[in-house]
Amino acid sequence: MEKRTLVTIVGLAALVCSACGASPTQPTTANRFAIRGIVSGYEGAALQGAILAVIDGVNKGKSVVTDAQGRYGFTDLEPGGLTVQASAVDYATTTRPVTLTADTTVDFQLRVLLAQIAAASDTLLFVGNPNGTFSAQGQAINTGDGCAAELTGTANLVDKNLILVATLLWSMPPTQILRPGDRYTYEFCCLTRDQATTAARFNASFRWVTVPCT
Repeated sequence: MEKRTLVTIVGLAALVCSACGASPTQPTTANRFAIRGIVSGYEGAALQGAILAVIDGVNKGKSVVTDAQGRYGFTDLEPGGLTVQASAVDYATTTRPVTLTADTTVDFQLRVLLAQIAAASDTLLFVGNPNGTFSAQGQAINTGDGCAAELTGTANLVDKNLILVATLLWSMPPTQILRPGDRYTYEFCCLTRDQATTAARFNASFRWVTVPCT
């Protein structure tokens, strides 16, 4: 009877000691990192007010704004892959991929949005006027990514032998803005019947100023 009791007590003691010696698993906290840098624009000038945003990954949705020196900083970011987007008014938006395993410096130099004006067609449309003269109509198109104003143009009309028939000038109203992809129909007046019928082709040149699209 005593021997049976002793074995039972020893077994319980071993079980209790085993529980007391176990080490609970401690949760680990992932390291947090920072991304800092400078945003510059035209001719390397610092860009104040540029917006930096994380657009994917576990840090998606975080954003900051540059200071007067063009500096920005993200802090407390989780490690991993992400993409940082930089944007500013009148500049092309730029993105940079980052694999974040330590504090990282990422600088941006943004490209200015520029208008680019070209002839939308290599032919002109001639329209008869009541007084017997003719007007010539053409189109200019903004193929750039900025807005244009103060747009003017010159067209040299030549015959089939490339001999100059007429030089025509035009201008867009000073308050009008031509946005990216927009077309402007310009008109020349006035051509004689001989000029209109002799002109076989034209070459156009344009002048404009890139302005904010707002």
